[in-house]
Formats: sequence, structure tokens, C-alpha cells
Amino acid sequence: MHWNLNLFKERFVSIFEKVLNSYDFIYCQTGVLLHSRVSFNRYLQEITEELEEFKNISLNTSQSASKCEAITFHQLEHLTDGLKVTFSIENYLGEVYYLTADEIFIFL
Repeated sequence: MHWNLNLFKERFVSIFEKVLNSYDFIYCQTGVLLHSRVSFNRYLQEITEELEEFKNISLNTSQSASKCEAITFHQLEHLTDGLKVTFSIENYLGEVYYLTADEIFIFL
């Protein structure tokens, strides 16, 4: 998470605002509303006011995404046994990253 906090401090807000502007552009061009700008502005305000909240949201989202990916199957995936594996990695700061792998090959 330490790299996330550095990235957040340096570039996150400007990148986030570019994304929202792109959503607005897509809506103007296609009429398709991708996400509510109001809810994203609220989210941005919450996480900029409290970096710890950003950390919690990010880690919880990572875990949820890993679980979701583990049960989602895509047409172009070729799984030997039909199963995906979830695992986590803990960094030296004690922060846990949740991941999903489609295949794992063990070479001895």
C-alpha cells in the first residue's frame, strides 16, 4: 500500500478527474451514462480527506475483486481443471494484496 499512497499523493486526484471527464465525454457522444459523477465526487472527497479510508477501500475492493474473479469464467480462458486459485501476498508493512490466478504451473 505504500506505493499506492505515494501515487495517490502525486497523481491520483488529477487522474481520477480525467476519468470523470472522459465519462462525461462518452455520455455526450453516445448518450450512455457509465457512472454517476455525484457518487464518484463523493468518493473522491471521502478518500482525499482521509488517506486511511483510501487504504481500507482499496484493500477491501482488492479482496472482493479477487473473490469475484475466482468464480467468473470467461469464454477464452482455458483452465485445466476448471478452477482458479486465490492467494494473498503480504508486504513488509503488513499490508495484504489479494490475487486470483487462472493457472499455476509448478516447475521442479
